[in-house]
Amino acid sequence: KDVCKRTMRGANLNRTTSAMSTVGSPHVEETAIIESSIEKVWKVVRPLDFKFLPDVENVEVLASDGDKKQVTSDSVGGLRKIKYKKSTQTVKILEISDINYSITYDLIMAEPAVGFSSAVYTIKLQRVTENGSTFMSWSTDFSNDASQEILQDNKYKKLEGFG
Repeated sequence: KDVCKRTMRGANLNRTTSAMSTVGSPHVEETAIIESSIEKVWKVVRPLDFKFLPDVENVEVLASDGDKKQVTSDSVGGLRKIKYKKSTQTVKILEISDINYSITYDLIMAEPAVGFSSAVYTIKLQRVTENGSTFMSWSTDFSNDASQEILQDNKYKKLEGFG
């Protein structure tokens, strides 16, 4: 866990923020430069266990996607039950690319219920060739019913993960 904290927190050089709401769906994106190699950062991000987030208490890895077909815990369709201090959420892995260093997941259940219909999250990494660091982008596409308060909360939770 200490390695995750060092890799994801306190190691950023620069951050940018955007929160856009268009006629389509609201989009929140945070970016950071992580002072670590892309391979090391990917080892922290890829398991999708959120050890780099300060308010995550426990993550249960589930292998079944609910459609009665078995998938491995780290493949498309794999589920994560994330216990936060004040809530529990279940996410489903939609896409993993070890070539492009990206992972996309969908929020499929939340207790207590969230104030929006759906959210799809993507974490993408890019190698910074100048100094061997990693550019990380973490974005969320929400359904149209997500309020500005929800978008701002999502923004600050991402910043906590970087910070």
